[in-house]
Order: sequence, then structure tokens, then C-alpha cells
Amino acid sequence: TPANPSACKWGGSAGTSLTQQGTTIDVAANGKASMFGLVAPAAESNTLYCAWGSNQDETMLGGVSMADVDQTTPTGTLATGTGSDETPTVAPTTVSGDEVVDAAFFLNTNCNNLTLLVGAGQTSRVEIEGANVGCEALGMSNETAVGVSTTMSWTISGAITGGWATFALPLKAVTAGGLSIPVVMSQFNRRRL
Repeated sequence: TPANPSACKWGGSAGTSLTQQGTTIDVAANGKASMFGLVAPAAESNTLYCAWGSNQDETMLGGVSMADVDQTTPTGTLATGTGSDETPTVAPTTVSGDEVVDAAFFLNTNCNNLTLLVGAGQTSRVEIEGANVGCEALGMSNETAVGVSTTMSWTISGAITGGWATFALPLKAVTAGGLSIPVVMSQFNRRRL
């Protein structure tokens, strides 16, 4: 069984601990996916770090930084989804002006180099996919909400044998003055197929 991450940090193994958003999701029988965040890290280039048990075959990390996020109430309610079709989709509750950050993962035991295509209106931030990894992919994007629900979606380039998980987290806009930058990080890991 794949392991949950035991520590995720901003700034390497001795860095600042990130806070998990929601719970780790099982992706089919061999994968795990999680989302983490950090409010107001130092404004700098740095390293994302996660530790897992020794039985992990492959791991992926992706991260984005977003500016002008409220520091008192930085997030709305996390939405998650799972499935096994070709369209990872989730629609969190939002208010106009929220910046929704999402992450989508898939595990494909066919290992046939499939890719992810970001949904309409979303800005792709991270894509780890295709021939570089073969059996899985990770994508992260963001979109500015204009209503009470914001659909975040991806399209997988072919049928998968396995499954997917997706997270979407609304970030609340700062109401006045100052720049605030949280880091949102997603991880995916799997054991040998």
C-alpha cells in the first residue's frame, strides 16, 4: 500500500511545515494524493519537500504561489473528487473574486504516456506528465471565480486503467493593502505496479 506523506515543508527538510488541506485521497489501489498550504511564507525562491515511507516507487510534487490572499481567512471550503473516466472535475463553492487553485492526479497502470489538458478558463501552473513519467500525471491550475461555484476540470488524453483524484481550494482575496503570498503544494506518490 502506498504511504501517506509524513512531512511536507517549504524550504527543504529543515523548512517550515505545510498544513494539509483536507485528507489524503487514495488513487486506485496504488496511489495517494494530497494538498498542502502555507500562509505568508517568506517571499523567496525555495524548495518543496515531502518525506514518505521507503516503499514508494515514484513521487511528484507541484507548487504554486498566489499573491493578494487574505491572511485572516485565506481559504474557502476545499472540494475533492475521484473517478476513473477521462475528465477529472470538481466544483468548489466560491464567491466572485476568489482565486481557485486546483490539482489533478491520475494513475494509469497501462503506463502509456497519457497527458492532461487544462480546462477552459483555467491557467495551467504545473504539468508533470507523458513520457517523463509514463504511468501517472500531476496538473495544477488556477482560475478567478465569477460566481457561487467554479468548475475546475482537466481532460486525460486517453482511457486510463487506474483512477484519478482532484482538489480545488478557493483562496480569499485580501480586502485592503499589502501583498500576501501563500504557497499551495500538491503531492502524488505510488508504489510499484
